[in-house]
Formats: sequence, C-alpha cells, structure tokens
Amino acid sequence: MSQSVRVWWLTLAACVAAGDAFAGPPRPGDPAGPLARPALPGTARPDRSIPSLSLAWVDVAGTAPWAFAPAASELSALLGRLGIRASVRRVDVHAVTTASELTVILLPQRPAASRLSPEAMGATSTGSGSPRTCVVFAAEVPRTLGLAAPWPTWSTVQRRDFGVALGRVVVHELVHALIPAQPHVREGLMAAKLSGAQLRGPTPPIAPATAQALRSALGEPLPSAPASPSAMAREGHDAPELR
Repeated sequence: MSQSVRVWWLTLAACVAAGDAFAGPPRPGDPAGPLARPALPGTARPDRSIPSLSLAWVDVAGTAPWAFAPAASELSALLGRLGIRASVRRVDVHAVTTASELTVILLPQRPAASRLSPEAMGATSTGSGSPRTCVVFAAEVPRTLGLAAPWPTWSTVQRRDFGVALGRVVVHELVHALIPAQPHVREGLMAAKLSGAQLRGPTPPIAPATAQALRSALGEPLPSAPASPSAMAREGHDAPELR
C-alpha cells in the first residue's frame, strides 16, 4: 500500500461514525447488463427515460480484486430489477472520478476505533455537501457468510458467493446514500441485518415505494467528487462522515 493510500485509509477510518450494511444470483433476462458496453452501429439506443447510475469501484488495498466481476454483476443485475441502468468501472485510488459517479470503496476491515456495530459490513457517507460514497468492509462479509479465512483457499463457488454478497451490501448502502431518510425495515434488502443465506440465496425483496424513491433520487445531480481518494489525503481534506 502506498504512503498516500495508507494516509487516506487512516483518515477515512478515523472519521467513521456509525454504520450499517447489507444488501440470488443474476436472473436470465434482467435489464441492464453488469458492465454496459457502447451500442454497436445499427443497434437500438438505450431508453434515456430509464434512470442510470455510474459507479467507480476502488479496492483501496487490493484486498480482493477477483471479487470485482461477481460483485459488479450482482449489483448491476439487482439495480436493473429496480428499473435502474447501472455501469461499474474499477479504478485505483489515484484515478480521477467524475462528478456524476458514486464511489464504492472496499476496505480490508472495519476500522477498530469506529462507532460502527461489530456486525456492520459497510457504511455510507452522509456529510452535507460531501461526495456520496459507500464503503464496504471485506473481512466482515465472509464472517456473515460463514466462510473461513484465508480466502486464497476458497473454492470458485465460495469466491462467487463472496462477490454476490458484496454486490448486495453495496446496493443496500446505495439506497442509504441516495435516499438518506430511508429507514431500515424488518424484512428484505433494507433490513438492518441479513443472514448469510440471504446474502448468497434468492435476492431479498425491496419495497416498490423504495425502488420508486431510488429512481426519483437519480434525477438529482450527485455532489462533486474529489479528484481522487488519495488526493483527498494529500490536500488535507477530512473524509466524509459515515453512517
């Protein structure tokens, strides 16, 4: 990990205040592919009336680069079922993100000094005027799934389950990022806690009203994003408050 990345990670960890997270496999015929490609000449153009969301995925410490593909596929398929066209690109901590992108940050583990619940798998930025950011804590997800460390020993199926779970955690946090007033509910994707079976099994449902609110929220521009995560540390900015 470079010095600038380490400084940025520690800055983020020190500013974590409170947290929540959680979110089946993609189904045939789901709208919005996992990583949308430009339309070829002569093909139909996408319906611009469908709300879209662009995500920049940052694996700060290179914790699980192999998990990007299944995680991006799952979160894109799930958002597609909610009527949202999603695109996900993997970037490093020095990459320049655009103002229209929401950043998803994968950290190795939950910051020890945070006020997050010990069971929290992620958190969401809620600072006024700050870029909307979702953070996922990689080490907490396999604990919920019942997977033993270290993950280099995992099978292909276990790695896929981990990636699918990451995608669901991200979608749960995206709802909080885009609809800050959205409370947790007793059941479904927006429940405060989900079991390992729910993270790897059939997709937890989401209320139609929540899906509609999410689509409506995407009609609003995202706050301007910093030049890059590492630039935030170099320029002395505090990380956004997280929930």
